[in-house]
Amino acid sequence: HCFIPAEDLELENDYVADGTFWRVKPGSWKGTPIAAKQSKTRFGDASRTEAKLLNELRMLRLVRHPCILQLFGVTAIGPTKEITLIVEVTH
Repeated sequence: HCFIPAEDLELENDYVADGTFWRVKPGSWKGTPIAAKQSKTRFGDASRTEAKLLNELRMLRLVRHPCILQLFGVTAIGPTKEITLIVEVTH
């Protein structure tokens, strides 16, 4: 797992999912299809939402299972540098 520079990603403009804590954009990283799962919470905000975000990141880093998305890395996107998980695409 690594930090992925935002300039290494090619993301589409439209979100394909928009939930309470996350927005998801499709894209690619080094030719591999990815989903960019962008947090709606700014990193550095001391809140329960940030704790949930960090807990999900910890779990995805450690787990390998065919029924759980593989985490490729993390990046910061946008002018406010929202934490974004880069995960595999499912079909």
